Amino acid sequence: MKRRLGFVLLLLAVTGVALFSRWLLETVEEEFAPPERARSPSPDYTLETFTATVMDASGRAAWRLQALELEHFPFEHELHLQTLSLDVFRPPAPPWRASARRGRIHTRTRVIDLKGDVKVTHGGDGVPRVRLETPVLTIDPRRRTARTDAEVVITHPRGRVEAVGLRADMNTGVLKLLAEVRGVYRVR
Repeated sequence: MKRRLGFVLLLLAVTGVALFSRWLLETVEEEFAPPERARSPSPDYTLETFTATVMDASGRAAWRLQALELEHFPFEHELHLQTLSLDVFRPPAPPWRASARRGRIHTRTRVIDLKGDVKVTHGGDGVPRVRLETPVLTIDPRRRTARTDAEVVITHPRGRVEAVGLRADMNTGVLKLLAEVRGVYRVR
C-alpha cells in the first residue's frame, strides 16, 4: 500500500512538473515572439522605372518586364504594375511584346494579368508584324501562352480580324479565336 501511494505521488509530481514546464514554455514564447505583422492594404515596397529579365535554364533571356512603377503586396502574393511592357522571347523567332496601362503578377504562379489598352505585337526582321488589341489579357510567360475572354482586334499586313475571346500559343504562333469572328482580308 505504501509502495502504491509512493508511486501515485511520484506520478503526480512528474505530471505537475510537466504541466508547469509546458505553461512556462508557452509563456516565454508568447513574451519573446516577434509581433505578427498586421495585414496591411499598403505595399511593403515599391520600385520605380525598372527592368527585370528572367533567364531560362541555358542562361538566355526568357522574358523581360519593364514598368514605371511596381508595388509588392505580400499578403495577397501580388505585384501591381503601372505602364508596363513585357517581352516574351523564343529565339530565333522575334519576341512577343505586350504593353498595358496596368498589370498584376501573381507571385506564386508568375501569371501576369494586363489591363487597360493592352497591345501585343509579334514580328519584325522581315517577318510580317501582327498587332493584337484587347482591354484585358492574361499571359503565362513560362508557358508562353496568353488568353482573354474579351473583345480582340488583330491587324496584320493582309487584313483585320475581330473576335470575342482568344487563346494564343507563343511557342507556335497559333492564335485561336473563340467566338463572333469577323475579318477582312486584302488579296494581293
